[in-house]
Amino acid sequence: RLARIEALIQDAISQPTRSIRLAESILRYLIPSIAVLAVATFVGWYWAADFGTALRNALSVVLISCPCALGLATPIVLLVAITQAAKHGILIRSGEALEKLAGVQAFLFDKTGTLSQPGTRSGVTAVWPLSDRSADEVLGLAASVESTVRHPLAEPVVRSAQARGLATMPVLSTRIVAGQGIVGVVETDGGPVEVAVGNEALMTTLGAVGAGAPMAIQAAHTAGHLVLHVAIDRHLAAALVLEEQMDDAAAEVTARLRATGYHVAILSGDGSAAAARMGERLGISATGELTPGDKVQALTEARAAHGPVAMVGDGLNDAAVIARADVGITFATGAGLNLEVADVTLFNPDLRGIVRVRQLAERAQRKIRQNLGWAFGYNAVGLLFAVSGLLHPFFSVIAMVLSSLFVTANAFSLGRSDWATLPGAAAAVGPVPLNKPYI
Repeated sequence: RLARIEALIQDAISQPTRSIRLAESILRYLIPSIAVLAVATFVGWYWAADFGTALRNALSVVLISCPCALGLATPIVLLVAITQAAKHGILIRSGEALEKLAGVQAFLFDKTGTLSQPGTRSGVTAVWPLSDRSADEVLGLAASVESTVRHPLAEPVVRSAQARGLATMPVLSTRIVAGQGIVGVVETDGGPVEVAVGNEALMTTLGAVGAGAPMAIQAAHTAGHLVLHVAIDRHLAAALVLEEQMDDAAAEVTARLRATGYHVAILSGDGSAAAARMGERLGISATGELTPGDKVQALTEARAAHGPVAMVGDGLNDAAVIARADVGITFATGAGLNLEVADVTLFNPDLRGIVRVRQLAERAQRKIRQNLGWAFGYNAVGLLFAVSGLLHPFFSVIAMVLSSLFVTANAFSLGRSDWATLPGAAAAVGPVPLNKPYI
């Protein structure tokens, strides 16, 4: 995994961006144009003065227009930005992603595992049997299947089974139903049984039958709690209720993004009531009961309404929408597929990393504009002096070196800036911690 991360960083540094391609296209025309201008300068001064003056001024034109500063302007900023982000536990897949992030106008968030953690403190808060099987039996079977995957909803189920002293059983096979849940075959003393754990959509997909959910489960849905249905051999066996805990930084991050002028919304595969409850707590719009395809459609609509969109998610059902977003953001603790498709991966499990990397992207873009503006302005003014015969070749060399040093120093100043701390954080909530374990 570390080798793969290293390869991604190397790819990020080597991939050309729009700014680099623009500079390269300009250089293709600039160099022959300078050659023509140098010849014209030589001919003009040879006719107006003498050979020595013509040669000196033509040489000044060639030296002052050396494209080093223009060639360095963008790549060195991207190199500094990507390496600085990596030092703070943020993997940026490419310079192109960094440039796109600076232009994002909307942030869309997955809910469970991103803005909230289900059962963080209490695990499964209630097990309501829907058949003649005991609560412990159903919880043990569900934990056996959930122990085979890494998912925010799986951890509290496994933890609750362990707290009750229930041993997990061998699992012969599993399959993920994206946006709905997991189905596995568990080896029990009485033989293999099929165990499905997921939402109501999964039960409908499997055709699981049963007596139906009691009023208490409906009340849990209405209250915004997460409810997992468990089916054994395609018969409803129980419902697991999980109390959802909002991430400590969720309110701060969404509020800062909204205050900056971004459109912020939640796209969730959980029930509409749970999504609406989270949206109400954060003061943003929220849509629930979305399949992976529905999330892609919602992202397309948000892009049409607001402009470039960043999607933040961690689950397997978020992979498609992360891949389709202008900038996809995920966590290293999430589904492995997301690491392959995301543009930005946060190894520090702190949502405020999203605000940090946005600040980094904006400041890097500002540095690129400054460098390009300096390079073009320097060449324009320098050429004017050189053609006019007011610049000696010796000073042209010095000016060329100073120009390259300027764009380099300006790029490295990005590493000394305070992008890794949130503006106003010291007064509001104290310094943002950067010492959490990345992996």
